[in-house]
Amino acid sequence: MNLLVIPASYPYPGAEWAGINNEHSAVALRLLVQHLEVLSPRPYAPRLLAFNDRWRGYAAAPKRHIQKGILVHRPAYPQVPRILQAFWPTTAAFVFSRRLAMKLHRRVGFDAILSFDLAGAGGLAWRLGRTLAIPACGWATGSDMRWHGRSPIGRSVRTSLDNLDLVFYQSAELKALGAELLGTSSDNLSQRRHIVQARGVAEPDAIPGEEARRAIRSELGLSDNRIVVLYVGRIVRQKGLFDLLDVFGSCMKAHQNLVLLLVGSRPGYDETAELQARIDANSALSERVRILPGCASSKVWDYFSAADIFAFPSFKEGMPNSLLEAMLGSLPAVAFGIPSVKEISRFGKAPIEVPPYDFEAFAEALLMLAEDAALRREVGECGRAIAREHFSIDRSMRSVVHRIEGLATD
Repeated sequence: MNLLVIPASYPYPGAEWAGINNEHSAVALRLLVQHLEVLSPRPYAPRLLAFNDRWRGYAAAPKRHIQKGILVHRPAYPQVPRILQAFWPTTAAFVFSRRLAMKLHRRVGFDAILSFDLAGAGGLAWRLGRTLAIPACGWATGSDMRWHGRSPIGRSVRTSLDNLDLVFYQSAELKALGAELLGTSSDNLSQRRHIVQARGVAEPDAIPGEEARRAIRSELGLSDNRIVVLYVGRIVRQKGLFDLLDVFGSCMKAHQNLVLLLVGSRPGYDETAELQARIDANSALSERVRILPGCASSKVWDYFSAADIFAFPSFKEGMPNSLLEAMLGSLPAVAFGIPSVKEISRFGKAPIEVPPYDFEAFAEALLMLAEDAALRREVGECGRAIAREHFSIDRSMRSVVHRIEGLATD
């Protein structure tokens, strides 16, 4: 099977962490199909008018290059920031990508299209599917399903749900949200066309060991007796980071060796400046809390090896891939018992769950792990077993390819 992948975002030089889970999925799929290429349209950004980090990144992104053995195409389309948000990544991207997609199809002969994120890429996928006369599938990944049905983007997602030939949802919660947008219930959706399927996470060839732990701790100036609490993800309020910061002060008083690392800063794309200002305003926090830049996936595993506990205070997630990766790295984790986390913890006693929005309970769980090395090992080992057995990206993508092949041969 020849597959055209359309992600809403995809890593590029200088922003190796942008859309990293989309790249992981594409790399796993490439090993299972005959041929795969990526089409990831980007807003047109003349270098002279690139007025912030985000738009400078768009301007610098290569139009066509090979990345991890995959040919990636990035046609440009016009976009006016904050105006007609649902129009640009769907209709405008289609108009400015159509000719390139047709040219690629004549060369390759694609059997199907698979998009990641229904709010933008899904709308482009079904339109190109109609143009190329091949099946178009989409994957609901998380925030793309949390739009009000009457909003422009909500209406765009509903249109994609109506027109895509096959829809995958990272969790049962996302499927329920999709059904709500369609004005029905999950039970009434076609079981052949609407599939709950987590994308899963990829295990590196070799998980960094003690040597990597010592190296990254030395790089960060962390002594052996420090208990490192790690967060990896976007630096935004909805991930619970501002509230976590508020209660971490009490954790520091109860345990003198606790340190908090927040990895994933992307100035211009997130709320790093606001969070850093809050840290700087408290001298005690500024000594124990550090915000670090987003990084390539290989570096993330070094951070996992350097840490002792993983904190995942997010309020809403389609499927928390960074949490699953931390579990795969044997890090004991604390998370709120939101629906997607419960879909993980149903398989065992990891991660440690606390009631949603209860940050005092979250802090207590962090302290419990900080004070008990045996418990950290137990929760970490359980988490690794769950991630490997139930959330393998290879197994997930094999299932997806099988379903898409069924569409392509109908």
